[in-house]
Amino acid sequence: MRKQEISRFVQYSALGAGTLLIDMALLFVLAGTLGMNYLWAAALAFLVAVSINYLLSRRFVFKGSSRKQTTGYMYFLMIAAFGMLLVTLGMYVLVEKWGMYYMISRVLISCVTGIWNYSMNLFFNFRVAGFYVD
Repeated sequence: MRKQEISRFVQYSALGAGTLLIDMALLFVLAGTLGMNYLWAAALAFLVAVSINYLLSRRFVFKGSSRKQTTGYMYFLMIAAFGMLLVTLGMYVLVEKWGMYYMISRVLISCVTGIWNYSMNLFFNFRVAGFYVD
């Protein structure tokens, strides 16, 4: 890996950790405090957090994207939709089938969705990785 790629990954990871905290706080408030079903709460919290992540990623991590902001956000949401599917399906399995606490399961699942979102945004959406898919 080149220095720039490592730096970008570190920046994205730090930003992702911050938006994961937002995600987790919303999940806790919606499910734990307001009594919303944890799967609906996880999906809603995820969508809010990835929207914040998009705006910050575009500005600080993926500078020089060749896509317009509105087009990039639509691609970002499509990528995030698969991530949301991973979150809700993973949480269902970990909570309902394995009996894990929903907050812990969300942290574990964030590892998988974080790698998915980073990879797809780097190579497909923001198109700043040196090569990309059209």
